[in-house]
Amino acid sequence: NLGNTFGHLGEHKKAISCYEKTIQINPNYVPAHYNLGGVLKDLGEHKKAISCYEKAIQINSNYLDAHYSLGNVLKDLKEYEKAIYCYEKTIQIQPNHADAHNNLGAIFKQLGEHKKAITYFQKTNSTFSREELLKYNYLLDGLEVYKIKLEKFTQEETCSRKIAAMAAYVSKKENIINSYPFCKDPLNFVSIKNLKN
Repeated sequence: NLGNTFGHLGEHKKAISCYEKTIQINPNYVPAHYNLGGVLKDLGEHKKAISCYEKAIQINSNYLDAHYSLGNVLKDLKEYEKAIYCYEKTIQIQPNHADAHNNLGAIFKQLGEHKKAITYFQKTNSTFSREELLKYNYLLDGLEVYKIKLEKFTQEETCSRKIAAMAAYVSKKENIINSYPFCKDPLNFVSIKNLKN
């Protein structure tokens, strides 16, 4: 717990020291390996983080968070095949893990495997997945299906900047009325101050 406290305070060296001491005392204490991996990931030490997550999984092959976090590191490193395996293992342990489904969708989208991406986005009902599905509806299913889906999303997600941007784009491109109620012109969110930073 002390390592977690130091980690939350941004005192990474102290957190690492606590986790390493815990591992010296009890080498099979999975949370210490997992938490050490998290701190190392935050420091950009991805290879060391991978080793920690793998050690946690070696000790407890069903440690959900280690599989998921390992997938995140591998995704960041663009090691997509390995990340896919980790996310699929996460879903095997917890079938309704929305973030694992979304990350698989994002990877398959990146790889150009759009049907697989859609399948994973459809398995969750998050803002991110709805945004991605709306893009696919327009690009793959056409304007009429897009309009039906936008109407549904308008009832479920009334304040999404990404959906607002998509709706503004499509309304301009197709010369139709933008029916999404939030932020008819998403560029209104951009200010000169933000551009200077």
